[in-house]
Amino acid sequence: MEGPCRILVLGYSWFGPYTHNPAAEVAELLDGARLGGCSIHGEALRVSAGEVLSKVPRLLEELDPRAVVGLGLNPRATKVTLELAAVNILHSSTPDVDGRRYRLREIVGGGPLAVAAPAPIEAIYKHCNEERLLPLQVGVSIGTYLCNTLAYLIYSWAQEKGRPAAFLHVPPHSSLAMRLGMPIHASLRDIVETTLCVIERLIG
Repeated sequence: MEGPCRILVLGYSWFGPYTHNPAAEVAELLDGARLGGCSIHGEALRVSAGEVLSKVPRLLEELDPRAVVGLGLNPRATKVTLELAAVNILHSSTPDVDGRRYRLREIVGGGPLAVAAPAPIEAIYKHCNEERLLPLQVGVSIGTYLCNTLAYLIYSWAQEKGRPAAFLHVPPHSSLAMRLGMPIHASLRDIVETTLCVIERLIG
């Protein structure tokens, strides 16, 4: 007998000047919600490579989710961006919240260099962007830091299990933009609605 249907949503919390990260806020807002007969487990992650590399595989094993969505802030984004691929490299001169820097480290030892998003990209884009007019775009600029690390972990796991997964870069929401004097591109409501739309297509 199959276990309960769960959807795992993971979003990064504060880093640098971004004390109110919409990625974490969306994950926490969706925690406990139900969608398509599945319950959503939403959780915030520290911007810590050590925590991500240890915690995410454990959550995937324990929860065995039907679908997985990762969320990270891109301060320069104007729309929610569905990242099409992730690479097996953790590299950045910027320290994480533990003060650690990483140089050309493999995320998964011996894993493939790149992993494509195991998601129905065309169906997601058509439904969410073209039909519902939500602020969604696709991209390949995920970088080599912790957003890429999370994406690589969930994409690799999902491909192995035959499950769908997506990583979304989200733009600053209104509250964060106003605090930091940034252009306002999306409301938190728009980001939540777009994330839910993506999940609907992942499990639909």
